Amino acid sequence: MSGWAWLGLVATGGTAFGAMVLRGARRRGSSRAPAESEEEAQRAFDAFGRVPGLVWAIAPPVLLYLFLNFVLAAGTLREGEPRTTPDGRPYLDYKGRHVRDLSDAEYRRLSAAEVRLFTGHLIAFHGIATIFFIWLDRRGPVAREG
Repeated sequence: MSGWAWLGLVATGGTAFGAMVLRGARRRGSSRAPAESEEEAQRAFDAFGRVPGLVWAIAPPVLLYLFLNFVLAAGTLREGEPRTTPDGRPYLDYKGRHVRDLSDAEYRRLSAAEVRLFTGHLIAFHGIATIFFIWLDRRGPVAREG
């Protein structure tokens, strides 16, 4: 597994853990039992209506960006990944096989596509999550019915 893949796994795991910690801190003491009545289910569903309009406005273009970013970057890397030999010469690697030598311009272009493929998702998902959690923080504690 390449260095980018390991970095992606670590970032994804860290993000998931952080989201669980934040969510658990906000919901401490609440039960996770399924809704027992239609009204209770409707109250839970109504929470989506309280999500700020900015999140709903940003999400569709971000998802379109994610799709296009993935398709374009993955298409650029369809032949393999840019690597360098121990003496610094760039080459194209496909599943551990040396495919061909690369020029410096090709190496930079393919390296940029590799970074764009990884960071595009991070930027988009963290941006939407940040807006959502800032909105949650401004709302204050969730009122509980007794």
